[in-house]
Amino acid sequence: KGEVKMDPHTLYVDCTASAVKAHKPQPVFQGNRIVVQLLRMPLVTLSAAITAYVEAHGDDEIHKNQLCTPVPFPENLTGYARATFMSAMNQVQWSQDKPFRQWMRESRLDAFGKMVSEVEKQALLFRLRANTLSAMANMATLMA
Repeated sequence: KGEVKMDPHTLYVDCTASAVKAHKPQPVFQGNRIVVQLLRMPLVTLSAAITAYVEAHGDDEIHKNQLCTPVPFPENLTGYARATFMSAMNQVQWSQDKPFRQWMRESRLDAFGKMVSEVEKQALLFRLRANTLSAMANMATLMA
């Protein structure tokens, strides 16, 4: 409840305010109109970046809307469950599109994609390590 002297030319952003208002979900791509909406809860900035990526790289509006299924903004626990489910369903759609999946892995806005990539690498190394001895034993058989 004190005061801090600040430069009068400083921009202040109230980060306690909600950046998103609950609206009824609708298709993101509507001809020449784009309706930016939540696509991955709670990541508003990632959702906007996904919309921009899909717009720049897609040509079929049906496919673009499949990749950008709006997630209803949660207002209660039931809404949270629904939003979490829809976010997961979007993730499944995104994983089916190789260029999009690669873009997500490289996006600094999506820590989840990087984490999954590292888990996949770890799983591959574990399989390699687990099978190396038996492969070496089989190699001797193949060479004989």
